[in-house]
Amino acid sequence: MIATKHRVFCSYTLSDEREEIVSERMRSITGTFSEAGVDSYCNLFDIKTNGITCPKTCLDIALDELRSCDIVLVVMSERRSEGMLIEVGVAYAAGKPIVLARHQNAIGKTYIDRLADITMDWSSNQDLERIIETVVL
Repeated sequence: MIATKHRVFCSYTLSDEREEIVSERMRSITGTFSEAGVDSYCNLFDIKTNGITCPKTCLDIALDELRSCDIVLVVMSERRSEGMLIEVGVAYAAGKPIVLARHQNAIGKTYIDRLADITMDWSSNQDLERIIETVVL
């Protein structure tokens, strides 16, 4: 579905989540994209955001990167974060395709699925990897 010429922006929830779990999840996702020849951006792995604690600065960097991406992948866990919601809003306003990978416990707690072009639900990292592979292929 995603042609290799596209660049994917990865939006995710970190608020109230264990950073090592989110980092492992996002590393797996960006690795799957990389293996498929798809360029992706995730600010967890951007040296420009390393050590920055100011949310506005991180968001400014993320939104600059989002503008250069063709597709936005939203990896929603059970919670939402303000940064993720802002990224979705900017992507929506820019007319960028939005792919929502929504945790099963978030069903009915958000209307991002109504903004997304594609919504798929997941309950485990294995489910999430299969979703990403489906989107990539």
